[in-house]
Amino acid sequence: MLRRRRNPDRTARRIDAFVGTLVALFMLALLALGTFAAVQAVTRANTESIYDLLAEADLTGADMPVITIGVRDGLPGIAERRPDGTYKGFDVDVALAVAKYLKFPPEKVRFASIKIGRRVEMQGQEGSRFVPVDLVVAAFSITQPRKDEGVTFSEAYLYTRQAVMTLADYDGTLQSEGDLRGKKICTLTGSTAEPILVENEITYIGRHTLNDCIAELRNGKVTAVRSDAAILAGFIVRDPGDFKAHDIGPSAWERWGIHVGHTTVPVSEARRKLVDAALYELVRSGEWQRLYDAYFSRAQPVVGEDVQVAVGQPPTIAKPGFRE
Repeated sequence: MLRRRRNPDRTARRIDAFVGTLVALFMLALLALGTFAAVQAVTRANTESIYDLLAEADLTGADMPVITIGVRDGLPGIAERRPDGTYKGFDVDVALAVAKYLKFPPEKVRFASIKIGRRVEMQGQEGSRFVPVDLVVAAFSITQPRKDEGVTFSEAYLYTRQAVMTLADYDGTLQSEGDLRGKKICTLTGSTAEPILVENEITYIGRHTLNDCIAELRNGKVTAVRSDAAILAGFIVRDPGDFKAHDIGPSAWERWGIHVGHTTVPVSEARRKLVDAALYELVRSGEWQRLYDAYFSRAQPVVGEDVQVAVGQPPTIAKPGFRE
């Protein structure tokens, strides 16, 4: 049988066509990569960076050598001023973590005690002197009335509920709002507990600090103290055997947020974005869980199983939409 001879010209043309296709595909790939890189460059150019936001939030430069943060005082486990002038507690550690994200190391963080009635206006105290603060991290529940007053809140960093605390030897039943009627309760003036007591026609007295309420409780002037369970837990842990917590039934979540500035102040929105990003990082890194375990998981067995101190699951916070 005769073998058919290949046509050299046809073979060459096939090779040329194949090479041409490869070159075309290579060029298309380069074009696609170039387009992708260009889109990425434009996206980065159009996306704020953390440094853009820090400048917009007025948290950089020589005019900002330290950041001043308002925290509550006299709340064991939450925020308490120690004899040496330093502060300790869950809120304090959250505040330090937020400040670190904002490029303020611990030595550039100044704490000022802030009373419950001064949180909205962001006025802390150093001795007898009032000082403006840059952030308020002070067991401050996110509510619509407070937003209406102009408070710009971060995302919530802790969920808890209200409870009441009596002396340990109290043998009555306190399991609902109705059980509180006919008794005298002490709570903080301006707290979220106050309107609930009014609505349920419960007799109460308002005080500026929980330590004042506890003094009334020890003196027999009130039956119970009402506040957030996470706050009451600190007193029960501090003075074991003295107090008892009571679950008064379902209530709205107390969602603690950070007050970053009045809604009329231009820097507030940038600060909110930054603080939310700091809280996201606090959760993502596992630091939130470590703090929760250090302060609240240890407190729960002392408080008892009837009252949940706080939600142990990290809060859900959206990933920041700006460049680091």
